[in-house]
Amino acid sequence: MVRYLQNIYESYIVTGRNLRKDKAETMEKPRNRLRCKKCGDVIESKYRHDFVSCKCDAIFVDGGNDYWRYGGDLEYIERLDNDGNVIEEQV
Repeated sequence: MVRYLQNIYESYIVTGRNLRKDKAETMEKPRNRLRCKKCGDVIESKYRHDFVSCKCDAIFVDGGNDYWRYGGDLEYIERLDNDGNVIEEQV
């Protein structure tokens, strides 16, 4: 299964919706990275078309900050924020 996420940071910068320019410039860009629950590997896609998989090939991430694409065996995926904390998925 593959999931795509909209890069909210970029959409606010481009359109300027509900976000002043000076605040947008000081925001830290969210990083496109995951942790594999099976092997413990942390993977990150840093630029467009940077396809990265974990060492056991259970999960992958792609797209850098241009588009967020991740997939593989979804039971092994943990999304991480910039500080390395787990982001809980809302289903």
